[in-house]
Amino acid sequence: MTFNQGEVIATDYEQYLLSVASYDPQNHAEVEDLINRRLTLKIHYESLYGGENFTAVLGPIR
Repeated sequence: MTFNQGEVIATDYEQYLLSVASYDPQNHAEVEDLINRRLTLKIHYESLYGGENFTAVLGPIR
């Protein structure tokens, strides 16, 4: 899933932001390593009022 700068996600959005269809631990070991050890997910968000510039960061497992 990708979003462009300024794009808005609906409050009732219920899809995964990152997923692998038909996940198999053996076949997707490299993807799991990427997610767990090398990928940083950073989400910038605001309340309905705006101006807060909140940030949530999920970094690699060390």
